[in-house]
Amino acid sequence: MRFVKKTGYMFVALILLFSASNSVYGYEYRYEARLAVMQFYADTSLVEGPVLSSKELYEQLLDDSNSVAITEIIDTYRSGDLELTRNKWHTYFKNKEYATELRTELQLVKSASELTREDVDWDMADRGLSRGHEYNDYAYSFTDEIDWTYNPTYSDPELQTDHGWTWSLNAHEWWVEMAKAAAVSGNAAYAEELAYQMKSWITTQVPGTPSVGQEFHDQHKRYVQYSHSLHSDILDDGSDVFEYELTGPDGTSLTGMSASWRTLETGIRLREWLKTLYYFRESPSFDPELCELVTRSLIDQATWLAIPHHFSEGQEWEEDETSGLRSALAFFPELMLSEEMIYAVEQR
Repeated sequence: MRFVKKTGYMFVALILLFSASNSVYGYEYRYEARLAVMQFYADTSLVEGPVLSSKELYEQLLDDSNSVAITEIIDTYRSGDLELTRNKWHTYFKNKEYATELRTELQLVKSASELTREDVDWDMADRGLSRGHEYNDYAYSFTDEIDWTYNPTYSDPELQTDHGWTWSLNAHEWWVEMAKAAAVSGNAAYAEELAYQMKSWITTQVPGTPSVGQEFHDQHKRYVQYSHSLHSDILDDGSDVFEYELTGPDGTSLTGMSASWRTLETGIRLREWLKTLYYFRESPSFDPELCELVTRSLIDQATWLAIPHHFSEGQEWEEDETSGLRSALAFFPELMLSEEMIYAVEQR
């Protein structure tokens, strides 16, 4: 796949080429290429996130004209010292300022040092600490690893199936409360659990993980139908709907997208992550390795929302997607793809 910059109404044109994968963004857009032609290689070796690699981040995405610190980070990576590169990026990340407009967008009034116990939703923080989630008055806690695609309402015969439980699980709206709880209480358990959950989600939730149709849910009912249309004006046949025509190894028709990457929740999640990091980035649990993983995943998610055929129609979806994308771009002015992605936002 390659993207070609256009003028006028669209900022890119999607061309499905199986022999190439280039982008105006300046790095190999592997997961988008994979999704667009997934019917040709649905069984992928890409089983762990984030999709964006360290090399792509440090050598291809950071703008060395942005600051001396960025130039030093790039030079350190090119010297072959990945650990020192991560340490320098970690220091840079922790010291990044949230622009006034970004703080307003995210409603960040107080700094971590100014928080009081009254600023924390302790019910949400403590539920998160126990790896629990509640949606529509249904609470469930994972006793071991968190399965981010699980939906407990599918297995409770007394409940009506509620797809929103899984979608809301992947919005991560309780993470900021855990970050605030850690800052206020000094209890390392909140920070350590938050770090675990961040790493767990980033490494297991690869965008475009095949999901099955509503009539299947697969044997374990792990995935739900993503029925929201993917609109595009750039298909060769002139159609305005982009659909993934997938077939599983057993011939089963697979449609839709993984429950953890609906564009509505992706937009919400970007805002929630940035709010969480505002309070969490000084924590010892936010170490250089996690910092880099978070950086790469934030870029994955922002890029996902900037793709034309992921644009949504409908006020609620558009507002949340656009707000999340704008927030991420405001936080990462040092990325070379910022101008192209800002243009994408403006064309919505």
